[in-house]
Amino acid sequence: AGYEPAIQVRPGQQKLYMRSECDRTYLRRDPETHLEVHWALTPPYFGVDLPATELIGRARSELLDGRSTKTLSDEDLLLVLCVNGAKEMWEKLEWVTAVAGLLDAKRNLNWELIMNITCETRTRRILLIGLGLARKVFKANLPEDLNVALDLDRVAQRLVDEAYAWLFADHFRGLTGWRLTRFRLAERERWRDKSSGKCGQDQSH
Repeated sequence: AGYEPAIQVRPGQQKLYMRSECDRTYLRRDPETHLEVHWALTPPYFGVDLPATELIGRARSELLDGRSTKTLSDEDLLLVLCVNGAKEMWEKLEWVTAVAGLLDAKRNLNWELIMNITCETRTRRILLIGLGLARKVFKANLPEDLNVALDLDRVAQRLVDEAYAWLFADHFRGLTGWRLTRFRLAERERWRDKSSGKCGQDQSH
């Protein structure tokens, strides 16, 4: 279809690339189009496991250009948006805008399901940071129990403030690897998740 890989990978490197990354970008010049093909939502080093089979099982149907296609459920979409922002320290305002827009448009979100998923995937603080930024930037309305949870999580509050300050800095400053790594470690609640991302039964911090 006229697409070429943005990064050329030799055949011998293909398996290693697929084990260490989560997507591959293809480009087409006329018209200019970027196609990002994923085999996972996040790379292994980020340590968040959102099983594709479960996402597909909860997917809903949507009309796109007159055709029915599958897309994420609203609950999964909210978490995926927060995970995506967390992965890059919420460097772009559009990521916060997407979370706030979903909260505004979908007032009947199944919050019990969302919290069950965050418990299973150990992404509760990641969710809280995304919700906190939507609240801080766009005055998004959150369920009262989540407002309380966010206010009680001092680390989440600190990371919200840090991302907010970085987002609205007077001039753009590229993220350093150390600053990004430190942010990623802090947004995980358990040391086990910081190092491996595995979801076991241990609830200790």
